[in-house]
Amino acid sequence: LDAKRLGEADAMNQIVDGKLVPYVPPQ
Repeated sequence: LDAKRLGEADAMNQIVDGKLVPYVPPQ
């Protein structure tokens, strides 16, 4: 992953079901 993708993934971190979950790109 390049820096742009890493930045996007970091920005996609969000609260789901009351807990922090990292964004995981579709496989």
